[in-house]
Amino acid sequence: MSSVQSRNRQPAGLREGGQFATGAKTEADVTLTADGPFRFDRDYKNVEQVRPYMDAFLARYDELAQAGQYPYNDSFRGHIPGIEGPDEDTAIYLLQRLRDRDRLDAQREEFIAAGGFEVTVTDLAPGQVLRGTVVHCGYFMGGTGWQQFESARLRAQNGSLTVIEKGKRNGQWLHGKVLIRED
Repeated sequence: MSSVQSRNRQPAGLREGGQFATGAKTEADVTLTADGPFRFDRDYKNVEQVRPYMDAFLARYDELAQAGQYPYNDSFRGHIPGIEGPDEDTAIYLLQRLRDRDRLDAQREEFIAAGGFEVTVTDLAPGQVLRGTVVHCGYFMGGTGWQQFESARLRAQNGSLTVIEKGKRNGQWLHGKVLIRED
């Protein structure tokens, strides 16, 4: 397809006469439901756009896990109703990311429920040190991260937070969300 053809292409799902398969007049009118068509909004950071398809995705994910198979994106093609079409691969990618983010959020909530709390550099006075279990977590474009430091020291230094592991003299700079559960 030439670049001119791709620019002049009608949005996916558009029927002759200017209506979408759902009966909507514009692409913005298409409502994302588990039964409706998925249309990628061109924002890879907006993983919530695939939330209506999450139950079907998790059911397929569990099937793959029970069969001992790795959940490659190809393993989901044709198994999630509503995402078929030109944006299916994107929807599967976003569903994988949404699953990772939901798991990280649950892990963070569990840590907070066990007595942890979020700390920012403005919460600590110069020279103040907190001791306990320090967690550095975040949601990044390439996935999620959870680093946990047991019996560590946390301090503010030069406008950033630094964690010093037990038995170490030098710290690591932490950027993103930092949680601590004091011992």
